[in-house]
Amino acid sequence: MKIQSCLIFFIVLSWTAASGCAPLGTQAPESVPPAVLTEAAPETDTRHSDAGEEPTEVVRKSPPVPQAQFEPDTLFGLLVAEVAGYRNQFDVALANYLGQARRTRDPGIAERAARIAQYVGVRSAALEAARIWAAGDPGNAEAHKLAAKILIEQNNFEAALHHLEQMLELEGAAGFDFLALNAQDLNDDERAGVVSAFDKLLAAHPNNPQLLFGKAILLRQSNETAAALVLAERIVQLAPDYVQGHILYGRLLQETGESDAAVASLADSITRFPGDPTVRQQYARTLIDVNRIEEAAQQFQLLVNSDPGNADLRYSLALVFMELGRLDEASMEFSTLIEAGQRTDEANYYLGTIEEDRGNFAAALDYYARVSPSGSSLGAPTRIARLKAEHEGMESMRAYLDVLRDEFPELEVPLALLEIEVLMERKAHPEAMDAVNAALQREPDDVNLLYARAMVAEKAGDLSQLEEDLGRILALDPENAAALNALGYTLADRTDRYQEAFELISRAMELKPDDPAITDSLGWVQYRLGNFPEALRLLRQAFDQFPDHEVAAHLGEVLWVTGNQPEARRVWLEALQKTPDSELLQRVMRRFQVQID
Repeated sequence: MKIQSCLIFFIVLSWTAASGCAPLGTQAPESVPPAVLTEAAPETDTRHSDAGEEPTEVVRKSPPVPQAQFEPDTLFGLLVAEVAGYRNQFDVALANYLGQARRTRDPGIAERAARIAQYVGVRSAALEAARIWAAGDPGNAEAHKLAAKILIEQNNFEAALHHLEQMLELEGAAGFDFLALNAQDLNDDERAGVVSAFDKLLAAHPNNPQLLFGKAILLRQSNETAAALVLAERIVQLAPDYVQGHILYGRLLQETGESDAAVASLADSITRFPGDPTVRQQYARTLIDVNRIEEAAQQFQLLVNSDPGNADLRYSLALVFMELGRLDEASMEFSTLIEAGQRTDEANYYLGTIEEDRGNFAAALDYYARVSPSGSSLGAPTRIARLKAEHEGMESMRAYLDVLRDEFPELEVPLALLEIEVLMERKAHPEAMDAVNAALQREPDDVNLLYARAMVAEKAGDLSQLEEDLGRILALDPENAAALNALGYTLADRTDRYQEAFELISRAMELKPDDPAITDSLGWVQYRLGNFPEALRLLRQAFDQFPDHEVAAHLGEVLWVTGNQPEARRVWLEALQKTPDSELLQRVMRRFQVQID
């Protein structure tokens, strides 16, 4: 015997009406999602585009009642699923709907299973149901959209492209921008495969703006910005009303060095899309990039005026005011954020820096104290510690950090490292050694603490302790480039174990070939070995990357020794102007009898 599946809903509703209550004595709660059990309001989803961060709403219609004819066993399973759904037993509802979708391959049942799986967050079940739904109703764009969305989130781009292509045929638009954005973490070969798939689709749809936009994003992710710019320019010509295309075009102009063109293009886009805040945001950011800060402030002010409850916009405006030195206005914006309970940690932190710059140390400490410490950011505790050390003394600073350690035991190591750093800055080397030893008693194999003690030992001239601690780090982590470099540099600078130093620094260079500190160390050990031309090449390279006082001291010495005293003197004096308190620079200049003014 076969009957219409829609009768199950008649049975459930009749049962409810006749008894005056919901099935099994349970009333359907308001929390049950409309798309799961009823034909009520449509469900929505959001998707982000690259050039603007505002979500795009995608409206989903509620699923229709399945209209196929089913066997009694199937009808019973569907009835169990429906009753379970009304009782908020969504795991039971999902198991029965998905089981019957597998058995019948009915698209209506599969859609219902997919919606429930989405609601309870079971992605694997949602994908399986969406695929059954799409296979049973290949002309339904919603089925393909859901399958594509989940596949993209799983980085299964090849399978997602099939469903996106179906969407393109059915609706003329698809989520190719979403697919491209989710390819951010792919390696170059994987991303090239996605680009190849886009090219196949573009062969059939050469003027589709979303396809062009998606490929441009992929090219940008691969640092092929010039090629991406060509596509973006084509997008704005083909689709002058496609706002995300205009934003991407302006951004790529800026990234390819055409700053004036980027500003002009985005200014034109504001005229074209006066009510779109994402265009104005990109324009404001571009103005900051080209150092037109005052104009950027005007744009952020307009954005805040149109959306006063947007914390991110107000926060950006406050930072721009700080950059301009308009501290009263910045303070007002940060205070407004605090009153609204928005971005309070950041606002209090910056209010603290403003008061510190004004010399109001008590007020600065008060603001910093309102910032919640966390392992990812110890900015406020660092400021407090330095202010206390400077204005209240070292004991006050250490007492403050002891209180923090008691309150936040999970921050034991970061707070110990902060204490050691402040003590070292104030040249309190014995106290720093006491602090790091105490911390290592609690965390004996912490690599950061071992490295800190090695650096304290170096300042105290205890090279045996330094070598012991760096050796312990390398025993725990043989590929620790910082430890390899520190040990190698110390051996090159403070001993005659030059060959051993060269081997250590070379290993560090293999691990981090672009690190200017390691390049400097390798140049220094080559100098110690007497390889002057190679030493000069490496030290010049390090200085170009990172022209700090230590690299300048090394480069100047090698230049002097190799007979280029004028350039050595110039390098030293320019570095000394930037870092007048550098003991290293002063020491090397005195050694070569260069006058320090």
